Amino acid sequence: IALFFLYFVISNMIYSTPQKPDIITYKGIEYTIDLYLLEDYFNKYPEKRPQSEYFYTNLRRGYFATYEIVDNKIVVKDIQVYLPTKENNYSLLSKSVMKETFPNDERIVIDWYTGILELPCPSKKRSRLFNIRKKPKNYLLLKVNGGHLEKEKKVKQEALQFLKRAR
Repeated sequence: IALFFLYFVISNMIYSTPQKPDIITYKGIEYTIDLYLLEDYFNKYPEKRPQSEYFYTNLRRGYFATYEIVDNKIVVKDIQVYLPTKENNYSLLSKSVMKETFPNDERIVIDWYTGILELPCPSKKRSRLFNIRKKPKNYLLLKVNGGHLEKEKKVKQEALQFLKRAR
């Protein structure tokens, strides 16, 4: 049984599709964010969850979001879903579902989130193998309390790993 479990865990790590990250803009710079800030909201209000006509393995939650930090608050900028395309099977188009999800044109502040956002600093360097981005060397940590930005700190990857081990 232990051998089967080990096989399952390793094969799942190797063959699982990386998920499309959300994007957050802070001080004019776009960062990827692997934390899905809207999931708590959609779990509380499942009728508001955006629906896509098709399932894509890189977008299991069905939508992707962009956020912006405005006046030290995390605000939802847009929510999009993928559209099927018949012309070119290799390209994915998307459409905004922000108005359908939040029809009152209200500014949605992520006031339910408290924690530390780990934002990998953008890098243009790519690995020669598979043309993928290398693991970032620097991170921007944002301390958030009730959706309000309290503190920011730039750290190197090694320091971030040390902090994670120290928790």
